[in-house]
Amino acid sequence: MTPHRSRFYLPSLIALLYFNQGFPFGIYDRTLNLYLSVSKVPLATIGLLSTVGLAWTLKPLWAPLVDAITTYRAWILGSLAALTLALAAFGFVPPASTGFWIAATVMTFASATQDIAIDALSIRITPAERIGMVNSVRVTAARVAFIVAGGGLAIVADRMQWRGAFLIAALVTFHAVTVKQVATLLLTDVRDGRLYLAGRTILLADPHVEVNNPFYMLPKEATFDRWRDATPEGFLFVVKASRYITHIRRLRDCR
Repeated sequence: MTPHRSRFYLPSLIALLYFNQGFPFGIYDRTLNLYLSVSKVPLATIGLLSTVGLAWTLKPLWAPLVDAITTYRAWILGSLAALTLALAAFGFVPPASTGFWIAATVMTFASATQDIAIDALSIRITPAERIGMVNSVRVTAARVAFIVAGGGLAIVADRMQWRGAFLIAALVTFHAVTVKQVATLLLTDVRDGRLYLAGRTILLADPHVEVNNPFYMLPKEATFDRWRDATPEGFLFVVKASRYITHIRRLRDCR
């Protein structure tokens, strides 16, 4: 992996995560209000959105569960799945119907839960010397998502109707699961001074691990790049030499 790629990899991951964090909030704060208004829903009913939005205010109540149960990547992926289903549901249920309010509740709680996991994960993977830069990326990405979710979806609705707009929103959210960079990041999780990498647990107080894979086969360069991308900066891999060198050639005539 080139130094250029290494330098921009973390901010690109943060940007992707925080775009997806700001996107559902923009839909809640702007798009749903507009959708209900043009659908001639009474103002008193539209006001119920503020009650649904209490999920963001109350999220500290279940934040300890996100820290204690499973991994951040599991919470993020689960939240993305719930958000995708909720956004798609808006396109198939009548405005202000029971189905609409169920979808809105699922969306806000999933978004608030995703916020908890993304914030915790980003804090743990960001080196101290890059906090300022990463914070700038976080704010910018969330604001861009907020604009896209508001004005962007309104433009789409004008051309494709509201069902099309909500389905596009669902596809945008689902795409975050399939983006290679996000998927790579979510292979790694940090919690309580430990690094969780592809099912293995490593103490960050001793941030290195011996890799036996090259002893049995010759991994491609892309494999080493993927390992490096999926770990915090400064983490070391101790690569075991190929058995062809140590057991077959017995260190003779090896270069």
